[in-house]
Amino acid sequence: MFHSDQSSISREIANARLNRIAADLASPQCAGRSVTNIAYARGITNFQSFSRSFKKHFGQTPSDYRANASTQR
Repeated sequence: MFHSDQSSISREIANARLNRIAADLASPQCAGRSVTNIAYARGITNFQSFSRSFKKHFGQTPSDYRANASTQR
C-alpha cells in the first residue's frame, strides 16, 4: 500500500513539474530562455528523459509546444 501511495505522489510531482515547465515555455517572459535552461531551472536533471516524458504528457516535444504556444498568442 505504501509503495502505491509513493508512486502516486511521485507521479503527481512529475506532472506538476511538467505543467510548470509548459507554462514557462508558453510565457512571453521566458521567450529568451532555452528549453534546456527552463527545464533545469525547474529541477530536471536528465534532459532526454524529460523530453520523452514531456512528449508523452503533452503529445509534442517541448520545442514544438513552445512554437505552437507562440503562434496562439
